[in-house]
Amino acid sequence: AISHHKCELRDLKKGPIKINGIGLQPDGRMFVPRPFTRRTQHLLHLVLEKGRWELLLQVQGRMALFRQLTDVRNPNRTEKHLLEQYAALQRILRKEKMRAREQKKRVRQSGRPEYLHVSRSPIAC
Repeated sequence: AISHHKCELRDLKKGPIKINGIGLQPDGRMFVPRPFTRRTQHLLHLVLEKGRWELLLQVQGRMALFRQLTDVRNPNRTEKHLLEQYAALQRILRKEKMRAREQKKRVRQSGRPEYLHVSRSPIAC
């Protein structure tokens, strides 16, 4: 059943509107609202600078939405900065993954049980 008291009528001719957190321009283009972008930038900063790796999945989910709705070929300055920060995070994750693989390979070659080796990687493989 439709809850008519929750329904709203919005006019796109008057300007952009937000539906479930996603912006819609009068010409039909979708966009990510600035507060969402700023929060994503803040979370990325916490992961990169403060080492808050528990926020990694949240950052990746937000960036998936951001990249779906943003024209990454022609970003504005804020979007470009966010994409550069995310690329830096991706480089760190690739390096850590390679390092963890190498360590796992060395453990297998040493013949000792894996539970005796402790990984210092901030991410799990």
